[in-house]
Amino acid sequence: FGSRCQLFLHKPVTRIMEDGGPWCVGDKCRVFSNSRATWYAGVVKEISEKAFTVEGQLIPVGAVRVKFSLGEKWIIPAELNVVLKKVRDETNDEETEIGTPAGVPRMMGLARGPGSPSGGDASPMAVDGYCKWKCGRKVQPGLTRGMRKFDTCCKKCGQCQGKEDKHDENCGGQSAAPVSVKNTGISAKAWLEKLLNDSSQMNAHVSQVFNKMAFGDVLQPPQVREIVASHLLDPVGRTLQVSDDILSQLMKRFDKDRKGGLNKAEFTSLCQVVLKERQESWFPPMLPAKSSMFVRKNPNHVEDVYIFGKMIGEGSFGKVYEVTHRVSGDRRVCKKIDKTKANMDMAEILGEIKSMAMLDHPNVIKVFEYFDDDIHVSQIMEPCNGGELQDKIQAMTDGKEPISEPFMRTVVKQTLRALAFMHGECFLHKDLKPQNIMFIEKGSLVIKVIDFGLTEMFEKDQAHAKNFGGTLLYIAPEVINVKFREKADIWSLGVILYQMITGTFPFMADWPCPKGADHWQRETAQIIMNKPMRNHPHLTDGRVSNECLELLKWMLQKDQNKRPSASECLDHVWFTTENEAAPTLSVGVTQCLEAYSTVSAVKKAVFLLIAHQCTAPALEELRQIFTFFDHHSTGKLDVRHIKDVLLSSGMPSLHAEKSIHALDMDNSGSVEWTEFLAGALCISVCHQVRWVDAAFSQIDHDSKGKISEKDIEMTFAGSEDSKGAWREGLSAEWKKINNSPDGLCTKERFREYVGERIKVLPGDLVRAVI
Repeated sequence: FGSRCQLFLHKPVTRIMEDGGPWCVGDKCRVFSNSRATWYAGVVKEISEKAFTVEGQLIPVGAVRVKFSLGEKWIIPAELNVVLKKVRDETNDEETEIGTPAGVPRMMGLARGPGSPSGGDASPMAVDGYCKWKCGRKVQPGLTRGMRKFDTCCKKCGQCQGKEDKHDENCGGQSAAPVSVKNTGISAKAWLEKLLNDSSQMNAHVSQVFNKMAFGDVLQPPQVREIVASHLLDPVGRTLQVSDDILSQLMKRFDKDRKGGLNKAEFTSLCQVVLKERQESWFPPMLPAKSSMFVRKNPNHVEDVYIFGKMIGEGSFGKVYEVTHRVSGDRRVCKKIDKTKANMDMAEILGEIKSMAMLDHPNVIKVFEYFDDDIHVSQIMEPCNGGELQDKIQAMTDGKEPISEPFMRTVVKQTLRALAFMHGECFLHKDLKPQNIMFIEKGSLVIKVIDFGLTEMFEKDQAHAKNFGGTLLYIAPEVINVKFREKADIWSLGVILYQMITGTFPFMADWPCPKGADHWQRETAQIIMNKPMRNHPHLTDGRVSNECLELLKWMLQKDQNKRPSASECLDHVWFTTENEAAPTLSVGVTQCLEAYSTVSAVKKAVFLLIAHQCTAPALEELRQIFTFFDHHSTGKLDVRHIKDVLLSSGMPSLHAEKSIHALDMDNSGSVEWTEFLAGALCISVCHQVRWVDAAFSQIDHDSKGKISEKDIEMTFAGSEDSKGAWREGLSAEWKKINNSPDGLCTKERFREYVGERIKVLPGDLVRAVI
């Protein structure tokens, strides 16, 4: 990974094997026992080829049955990397030993034999954040490239298992660096584009290096080698290796008059070819792919793809069920809308799905796919098991503990981030209320904005939204006059903040109203438009800070021109004075982002699909990293800032540029949430059979167990322009994917393709960033 590059030598990409697999029957392993908090020696006895149930519990495809001294148990795919590891002869790096992670998930157990003595084949564990090898130093912060928390202080300590008191610069995160703006000189990508697109720039550069070495008008082979190897890439600080064989090929190709040397014109042609080859090697053409393309109608029956669990919700037009994907084992929810009862047509239902698909943000509910039959439209979405924000407000009004200001700040901040992203993408939510803000898990403060049934897309130069919509107590004054845009959502969030403080509404007529509901609605509308915010004791009793009240009043400005945008709200002192702990962009995550740049464009698209479809490991840690480095609160990472972040880790400039080029799959100048996940997860998911198989099933449109070149194109290409790019870019890669006489790729071959080894930047070349 120095400054020298091999010219024209394209070696096959290699991948680092992860601890979790692939698993085979007969493999020796270590199994973690939850009850005894101990690792035991075991052996793999069976791997499930299809989903089934045992004692009422789902055993998904890819689950592993292991036998060990306590008995036998099935381990589901989601837990393989956490509670099962292969027995190895030696430790290669800090990631090969995985002690007990915090909150080890419950495993599915079968008949268990008698207990064995404690200790047995126990593996050391990190305790209280200190290295598991008892060296007395703290573990590295953040995640390994396998998306687990570090349990060693550094790589060297892990290699010697703490026996030789060896440590490196990353020990305990002591070398972690803050982000700083790096002046790295010329961008290799921009420089190559300039030369290859501007003949005058090319001629000027070639003349400079030609005149440096030429004795007369002709360059001899040794001079050609010297210029190409040591001077051609001088502006970007790179050199090339030019072997005798390569030099011979170059001279044969460009020495047109066969006089044994190259004149200036011939040498210019050679330079154009060499620089073009560098451009294609470092910054290969990207195949356009967006996560929204994956949200489509599934032609199968919903019950054939998902196992239905209990009903968790019911409304006038449908029901909501817990469901489990039969291939991946991931748990989701299915919203079944009865078309015979719904008061909206199919276009409205599909419009909501399309809106959710286009809003790729960690605080916006994700939709995976939908099914459409004669009676129902079934939307498949990610679960939010922590309940609604309304539940918290209701508990407060019922006399339970008041909502704390830090809780309010966290909820409002995440909601504002979602709104800043939506508004930047020209979407209005139009029905923001506590019932439409949900927590992902009980006890978690991570929220998702849901219910996009009234969402409207607008043009940047459009004066007003076209359609009225919303819930009366949360709508802004300008909505009543149907002259509103995105700042109406800010008003709604202001009402929600007022509710969290007081338990009631800032603008509402008295209820019950003796004159009936219609009169109450008219009076409430007049209050929203003309009356000041209602006073409440909790606004003045010190329950919340003056900064909080200041933001509240700003968000509830009746004049939308004086009301702040979502981004302006996020710049308010209520948020900027918060002592929020900075997440660590660890060595492991940095390695993954760089490794992602080394795989083909087709495989990047497959990883994007997996990232969109899977329940990603360490998702909360990655969300924190993404939102922290989203400095402008746009819901995207600016490529210029991410370059500074990667350079601050010590990553070489060219590697940083290549990583950014790879992450920005749609060439938008920014990195979206799922694009970031694809890069961060590429190593940890490539051998997860259940997720790879789920991606295969998504591509296998006719469910025949084999996929074609056309299937891949249909999955990833959207517009006609992108279809053309995919046909051209897929052609060469398909020859590597397909190994069947019938021209089709089997599931087994697809697993091999996705699981090929990846080249990873050595961990001691980079450091953590905070």
